[in-house]
Amino acid sequence: MTSRRFVLALIAASAFVGQSAGPVVAASSVSSATSAVHPAASSAKWGWVTVRRTGASYAPAASDQGNSTGGADTVEYAGTGTVIVFMNGIGDPGGTVEVSPLGRRDRVCYVYAWGSTSQGGIDEQMGVICSTSAGTLVNTGFTLTFFAAVADAGHLAYLEADQDATTEYSPAAVTSFDSEGGANTIHREGPGDYLVTLPHLGVSHGDAQVTQDIVGANPPRQTEPAGTAPMTPCQVLTLYPTAPDETVHVQCHDLSGTLTDARFTLMFMDGEGLKGSGHGKVAYLWAKRPSTASYVPASGYRYAKPSATFRITRQGTGLYTVTLSGMPSGGTVKLSPTGLDAANCIVGSIRASGSPQTIGVRCFDLSGAAADTYFMLAYER
Repeated sequence: MTSRRFVLALIAASAFVGQSAGPVVAASSVSSATSAVHPAASSAKWGWVTVRRTGASYAPAASDQGNSTGGADTVEYAGTGTVIVFMNGIGDPGGTVEVSPLGRRDRVCYVYAWGSTSQGGIDEQMGVICSTSAGTLVNTGFTLTFFAAVADAGHLAYLEADQDATTEYSPAAVTSFDSEGGANTIHREGPGDYLVTLPHLGVSHGDAQVTQDIVGANPPRQTEPAGTAPMTPCQVLTLYPTAPDETVHVQCHDLSGTLTDARFTLMFMDGEGLKGSGHGKVAYLWAKRPSTASYVPASGYRYAKPSATFRITRQGTGLYTVTLSGMPSGGTVKLSPTGLDAANCIVGSIRASGSPQTIGVRCFDLSGAAADTYFMLAYER
């Protein structure tokens, strides 16, 4: 829906079609700058990055990036609030992307588009735009994770919900995956209110992450229209089994709290991390006691590989510290607010050195005021 899209500088759209302009490094120059290591055909592709520097192109520190091939990830600044992330050697026509803002202020970051580069599809490129709550593009840090699955990916699913006003549909196969082989479906209950069904994955726990999506995978040769609009954040209301399937209830709101149609990406995991089956240095939890001073999430709502000790500490209204003892320093985090109250949660901090791993979480209501809320968190290193 064009009326809710943000301004995106033409420079960013040009970069996605392999053209170079201004400070952006074209896909061809980035992919040739490092030696690509290609994953085995039977392996899932994953990559992540924590972008701490804003307003500049750079290569993140080793503790702030990961890639299933061991290749390098790079960050290209494409204009105010607009960044393109390149991941070496994991180009894929589909997969999924999840993004969270990183910092101290109430911000929202969206997936602009993603897809394999024009240079033989070797690398993956993902566009991210970040704004204030009023829709003004602004430079900010963010976290990003990419995942493209195969049949042995584990107990998980993902999809791109790209028909925001359609009552019932199945997402495109290239950006939809269910580890049990079923076809994911989306039912629109009403404006901004969606029930996502993931076949044969029904459990009463697990983790779900959602990110608003503006264009989607493999974008056409196009630019965004001029204009600004307020953000439409999406969150996981809840998840629950509808035997034998899993249902994830997603809602998207405008700043007044009114349910509003929006596109989004979603990834669900149960006993697996953001990397899929067989990989370690991953964890997730569901924080469901927002006003409790300090607690350990219930066993059904946490997972770590290797094992870790969990604790959530409330430092103040909407301000939490999540401790993952046993997880390494560095890494990245994806957050999704959950529950009945419309909210926005951002990553306040990720410990880059030392131990234990501690993650700061900041949550806000739609007016931008700090607010206690439930949230789901997924970590990988």
